[in-house]
Amino acid sequence: MKISAIIMASGQSKRFGENKLLKKYGNKKICEYTMDLVEEIPFHEKILVSAYDEVLKLGEKRKMITVKNNDNHRGKSRSIDLGLEKAEDVDGYLFFVADQPLLKKETVEKIIDEFKKKRTIVLPRWKNQRGNPVLFPRRYKGKLQALDGDKGGACLIKEGNHFFVEVEEKEELWDIDTKESYERLITHER
Repeated sequence: MKISAIIMASGQSKRFGENKLLKKYGNKKICEYTMDLVEEIPFHEKILVSAYDEVLKLGEKRKMITVKNNDNHRGKSRSIDLGLEKAEDVDGYLFFVADQPLLKKETVEKIIDEFKKKRTIVLPRWKNQRGNPVLFPRRYKGKLQALDGDKGGACLIKEGNHFFVEVEEKEELWDIDTKESYERLITHER
């Protein structure tokens, strides 16, 4: 079974006030945690979509397929579309956000394992909080490419068409959208 990883790293960081992806956490930039995690898993292809040259260079060093998003003002849908344009026709597309540095490899592997069994949308959850990354079967490719504005794939998740993988620690699902969430992250032990 072939699964492509698509890392979406084009957000404008409006709530953060500066490019959060390049902020340091430990000895790396926040976006590098997602890139390193994706590198550890044998995806069919690894695609990085970003509006930022410095982020794209980090992906190029890791031999990822990089895509420049010059239209990040159009929202999440543009990154999804650009990633899928570059992707081959595979069994599934696993969409990562680049500001989730505490996500564990074991969680991603559980998502992939469940996808192989169920062939449906699979995503992580802690209690009732849904999170990322989200794995979509190929049959959703057209619907994902038809999204517009700041709509992401979450709007395609309906009753009965998905499966949740439970995460053990809520911190895995933290994404860094504000200065407060960054402060919470840097005071957290990795």
